[in-house]
Amino acid sequence: MTARRRLLSTSLTAGESQDLRVVGGHGAWFRLADGREVIDASNTAAPLGHCHPEVMEAIRRAATAPVLNEGWQWAERDEAAEDLVGIAFAGEDWVGAVRFFISASEANDAALALCQALTGRAPLATRERAYHGGAGLARELTVQPHWHGGPSSAQGVAAPPRPAPVPELPAPRGARGAREGSCVSRRNRWGTGTKFSRGCARL
Repeated sequence: MTARRRLLSTSLTAGESQDLRVVGGHGAWFRLADGREVIDASNTAAPLGHCHPEVMEAIRRAATAPVLNEGWQWAERDEAAEDLVGIAFAGEDWVGAVRFFISASEANDAALALCQALTGRAPLATRERAYHGGAGLARELTVQPHWHGGPSSAQGVAAPPRPAPVPELPAPRGARGAREGSCVSRRNRWGTGTKFSRGCARL
């Protein structure tokens, strides 16, 4: 069995062509195994570009630091929290404190659980074709079926039961064509929740 066969494929898998094997990158460019350089037009997590020198230096510094959990105080983490509040929420007096997470999925899951706790209500709402994460309640708001686990085949994805009711709302105005004034409530394509067409006034 090849190394490629050891990887579970997803809908994002580019295929098994050796022509698409990435061996390096810089800036907005990928370097392929055959020597070509192509623009990275994918959704990779490199907003400053591949191998950005400041990012590489920050990673190097982090690799030389001790590995800590939330129970230990660490000056750089405290400074990062102060910077985040000072830069992102400058002039806002409602911001209390910051918590860091390993992934955005984990952060969204915690935020959604907090919303449920504060409101006392379990239902959540999401936009059609939305992606909010791949774990916990964040996955519940991610409506594409291929993010919901279970075996897939030509007949579709056999997803596990959804633990939370999630109405699926239409895309924002202008994102897709739709007739004005229509309001249709129906089960979504996976039969797991209610989907509303444009024009619905409330859930």
